Amino acid sequence: MQIGLIGFEGTALNLALDLQAHGHDVIVYDHDETTLQTIQEQGIATATSLKVFSESIVSKRVIWVTIPTGELLDQILILLKGYLSVSDIIIDGSDSFYSDTIRRSRELQSYQIDYLDCSILYNSNDAFQTRFVIGGNRFALNYCEAIFNAIAGTGAYLYCGRSGSGHYVGMVAKAIQAGTITSLQEGLSAHHSDDFTLDTEKIANFLNV
Repeated sequence: MQIGLIGFEGTALNLALDLQAHGHDVIVYDHDETTLQTIQEQGIATATSLKVFSESIVSKRVIWVTIPTGELLDQILILLKGYLSVSDIIIDGSDSFYSDTIRRSRELQSYQIDYLDCSILYNSNDAFQTRFVIGGNRFALNYCEAIFNAIAGTGAYLYCGRSGSGHYVGMVAKAIQAGTITSLQEGLSAHHSDDFTLDTEKIANFLNV
């Protein structure tokens, strides 16, 4: 599958290499030329503008955004949606606050662009085991299933529900790992029912807590 990546903060370079190693066709956009040079040296295609980047990906496009949350993410999404088409998919790999994710998803829905919020979790017992908790359109996730299975193995992701739920569950899980709260049930039960419905038992089993 062809996939575009935007931004190279944190583990994003390893993500690109992992996707490429599993046979996916990866192209990267970043505003920093030095970063792009480093990526090119790894044999990964790059683009110096969002226009070229988007046009290089054959529709149906899948674009994984790994830049930090905040104003920069909003700016990138505003620019990016001008180059995308109906049914294209954006995977938001930031740790955005879930209410911001819900807002962004609604804005993109008006363009019929699917928005998956994806939090990356690392097993405390195995630093090399990566798992994902994901929210958004289930059909869009089904289309991207090969990506998540390739880089983390079968059963490596958990679909949490509507937009925002992936980032919400990721926030709670990381807080637990940091020791800031002691109960998964307490954390997940604190969510607003108007936002989304969470299967706490299924989430607990997936997180091994």
